[in-house]
Amino acid sequence: MAVNYGDNKIEGVGNSNPPPPYTYILDTEYTAGVVTKEAENGGQGGWAVLYGNEPLGVTLDMGIDEETVAYDTTRTHIKEEVAYWVFEPMPVMAISKRSCVIDDPVNDTANPKRIPGATVRYVLEVNNTGPGPAGDAKAEDNLSQMLDAATITKPKVLAGGCRDCKSLSGGSESGEVNGSTVTVDFGTVDAGSSTTPTQECGYFDVEIK
Repeated sequence: MAVNYGDNKIEGVGNSNPPPPYTYILDTEYTAGVVTKEAENGGQGGWAVLYGNEPLGVTLDMGIDEETVAYDTTRTHIKEEVAYWVFEPMPVMAISKRSCVIDDPVNDTANPKRIPGATVRYVLEVNNTGPGPAGDAKAEDNLSQMLDAATITKPKVLAGGCRDCKSLSGGSESGEVNGSTVTVDFGTVDAGSSTTPTQECGYFDVEIK
């Protein structure tokens, strides 16, 4: 993100020497932004507009537009300074958590119950429905004292949504265990949409005391 006040160089959308757009150089590539004319040179009103099919990138392409009145259709303008705010689209994140019993010392895997010695699997699924990626996405889970912290397995992460809890397997180890606190590191969760969210699945196992 960058907020700045540019040089006195932005002319009217009707100017022809040189023609628009008039450009500020940015420090990196951006995909969204807002511009506004913050001063007035020469007493000729107008407002800043983004100009062209792709006004944002490593440059910010603009012009000054004007309200036209009867018998005066010019949209030329003297040079102005423009303030701008440019940024990347933001992610929209949601997380869900569920658990299942994998086995217990009495029933094994046939019909396991939440009894002492049983292995419980916790599943955390993140969803990004926003237009921007979520970098360094992590989820922290503070476990109950009824669980044996010494038995917590290192969390694993799978691309895509979580499948059936008991059948989850594979994935790459990503995160850390600190006492009874588990941190699942999802890395970068790519941009998605409300209809096609980008999903990542994290899971780990722990025994009941």
